[in-house]
Amino acid sequence: MFKAFIFDVDGTIIDTELAMLNSLQQTLQNEKNLKVVHDDIRFILGIPGKDALRMMGHEPVEKLHKIWSDAVLDFSHDVTVFKGMRETLDFLFEANKTLAIVTSKTKQSMRDEFDHFNLNPYFKDILDADDTIQHKPHPEPLMQSLKNLELEPKDAIYIGDSIYDMQSAHKAGMKFGLALWGAKSTEKFKDADYIFSEPRDLMNLIY
Repeated sequence: MFKAFIFDVDGTIIDTELAMLNSLQQTLQNEKNLKVVHDDIRFILGIPGKDALRMMGHEPVEKLHKIWSDAVLDFSHDVTVFKGMRETLDFLFEANKTLAIVTSKTKQSMRDEFDHFNLNPYFKDILDADDTIQHKPHPEPLMQSLKNLELEPKDAIYIGDSIYDMQSAHKAGMKFGLALWGAKSTEKFKDADYIFSEPRDLMNLIY
């Protein structure tokens, strides 16, 4: 059905929600004397950190982003690979499907938070926020990934957990699969082409 499976990272391959929210909460408390609860900042999940800080109106963005990125490492014990994801990647890889990543994480964040899980060998292409000018929900990251893979939009599906992921996929002319294990709700995802309850559900798309 699809030649390629392109994945988001946070909330799709690895569970970083607590680490991202707790570290931002700590950063705003320490640097801005601002107390926030998780629901106040949950919207930042799925978009580049600098964009999130700009949306919140916090300056200086570069300094705060560096502090926030460093703080994420303090909560690295909260980051895990979602149950069933490693087995699913292995299955798709062995089925000769092309696997790739399009993420809003920076290269440094990928090195700090993703590489140690030793999943990189599964992926033919890994495109991060440093590789494009525009970011999700703009289609540029996915369009660049397709170009790198020499594929047409119809040949690939994008798997993600946020509204930005879905918007980016559809703007790029791709099908979108909701990672419900990360999104936790189908609310706002009525336009999702597929809804996957767990990573292993992706295996059904190769038949």
